[in-house]
Amino acid sequence: MKKLIKTKEGYQKKTTWSYVDSACTYLVKELQKDDFIPDLIIGISLEGAIPGALIAQKLAISRYYVSPVDQVANVLYNAVTDKCLIVDATMEEQSWDFENNRSIFWSKINYRTAAINCYAHFEPKPDYFAAVARHDVEVKYPWK
Repeated sequence: MKKLIKTKEGYQKKTTWSYVDSACTYLVKELQKDDFIPDLIIGISLEGAIPGALIAQKLAISRYYVSPVDQVANVLYNAVTDKCLIVDATMEEQSWDFENNRSIFWSKINYRTAAINCYAHFEPKPDYFAAVARHDVEVKYPWK
């Protein structure tokens, strides 16, 4: 799927439920291709809740949580997990706040990140993403 979200400069891109479902299916295939099947999925609220749930459903993962970005470390601290997937709809700078500057705690957790979209100019990119948006495009999801 990996594609560039095309719009005129500075415009909004409205997505559909079909687009979200296709993007989540693509992400699941990428996870399977890498043989990274998590036993825990955390959707970063609010935007990551729905894609996280769809990915969990498609992978038949029963351990799924929704957490504000600043509480992700607390969820993981109390959860026993071998592999964790942290999901957001659009991975951007604030999405990485959970890492707390890559502290020692995070170095001991086997986790990866996934997003439906990420911004072309932003680094680091999530481990898995379905599309790239220009920096001046606001992506709108059907649940907004």
